[in-house]
Amino acid sequence: MKILSSKGFKGGVVCASAGNHAQVVAFAGKELKVKGVIFRPLTTPRQKVNQVRMFGEKFTEIKLIGDTCDESYHAAK
Repeated sequence: MKILSSKGFKGGVVCASAGNHAQVVAFAGKELKVKGVIFRPLTTPRQKVNQVRMFGEKFTEIKLIGDTCDESYHAAK
């Protein structure tokens, strides 16, 4: 995210992740002051959801959708 131009962040960022990728996107969003929406499966452990909230703070919105990462990915698109 850091190498993208500010134009690349005009509408924020969106990702789908069932793992640690979400934490990295949330952390980078907070550091760069970029809003992000992260789609995760409903089956994501609460601890991982809480970690994303901690890293992203007010810059990250978490959407729990679908039973699999594929379903979350399609919702993110």
